[in-house]
Formats: sequence, structure tokens, C-alpha cells
Amino acid sequence: MEKDVDIFLQAEETAVKLVEALQQLQSEASSYRNAKEQLNTVSQRILDLAKSMEELGTTNHEIIKQMLQIGSPEIFKQLDEIDDKIKIESDKISNEIDLIKELDSKIKIESDEIFNQIDLIKKTTSYSILDLEKKVEENFAKQNLFLSKIKKLVIATLVSSLLAIIIGIINMVTK
Repeated sequence: MEKDVDIFLQAEETAVKLVEALQQLQSEASSYRNAKEQLNTVSQRILDLAKSMEELGTTNHEIIKQMLQIGSPEIFKQLDEIDDKIKIESDKISNEIDLIKELDSKIKIESDEIFNQIDLIKKTTSYSILDLEKKVEENFAKQNLFLSKIKKLVIATLVSSLLAIIIGIINMVTK
């Protein structure tokens, strides 16, 4: 029976090794499958790149043909003309910028003069207003004094008229 147990243990050990070997084989097969899929993907990308390169080569060939038909001197001539136009426009813009700067400077000078005139007008006006206030106060004081004298004169005249009436009444009564 011990022999049967040994055989069974050996069979079990062999079965475990077999399962491990199968798992390792399955893992490797899976790796190979992933590698194959990645190789297929890379292969497809290489094919796509090759196709793009072929199209680019064809396009470049057409461009080169057209450039040869137009001629390099013509291209350089057009580039020089464009460069000249850019320089002319740049000079115009530069002149306009200088003109704007000059106008800005003149505007600043004029605005400073205007502000100075406004300040002068404010000072003159404030002095004029103060002078007018002073004159009005002086005239008011003179008129007030004059009215006070007239008031005293009217009172004196009224008192003297009343006295004359009273004296006249007394004379009439006594006669």
C-alpha cells in the first residue's frame, strides 16, 4: 500500500508539474499572441507610413516639376518684389507712426496751454468774484447807513410836524 501511496504521490507531483508546465505554456502562448498582435499593429503602421511616404514623394515630385517649370529665378524675382513691397509698406507705417508721435506731442503742448489758460481764468474769476462781493458789501453798508440817516430825518420831520400840530392845537384852544 505504501507503494500505491508513493505512486499516487508521484502521480500527484507529476500532475502538479504538468499543470505548472501547462500554465507556463499558456502564459507563453498568450505572450506570443500579444507579441503577434503588436507585430501586426506595427506592421500595419509601417505599411501606412510607407503609403504616406509614397504619396509625399509623388507630391514632392509634382512640386519640383512645377518649380522647374516656373523656374527658380522667377520665384526669387517674386520674392524680391514682395520684399520690396514689404519695405515700402514698412516705411509708410514708420512715417505714419512718426506723424502720430508728432501730433501727440503737439496735442500735449496745446493741452498744457489750455490747462494753463483755464487756471488763469479760474484765478481771475475768483479774484473778480471776491472784488464784486467786497464792492457789494461796501455798497450795502453805505446804503444801510444812508437809510439809517433817512430814517432819522423822517422821524425828526414827523416829530417836528407833530409838535407843530400840537402847538397849533394849543394856540387854537388858548385863543
